[in-house]
Amino acid sequence: MVSFSLFVLGAGGGPLETDISAYLFKPYASGWEEGIFALDAGSGVGTLVQLLSQNNELLKYFAMDSNIDPKVAAYHLVSFIQ
Repeated sequence: MVSFSLFVLGAGGGPLETDISAYLFKPYASGWEEGIFALDAGSGVGTLVQLLSQNNELLKYFAMDSNIDPKVAAYHLVSFIQ
């Protein structure tokens, strides 16, 4: 059975850029850097920076150094999108 890790960037919907749905997926057994899929309705990078800024523990979820700048971390993670 194939399974995925899912990270929800936003699931509210609506006219504001910060309230639009976006999701990141990766195969469960793979690392983020091995490639991810994104379903993005316009809030991907902006919301990811906001979430990483608010919760330093998320950097560990993405296997990143907790001292990395949230903007750098967000763009690094987005570079894995295939």
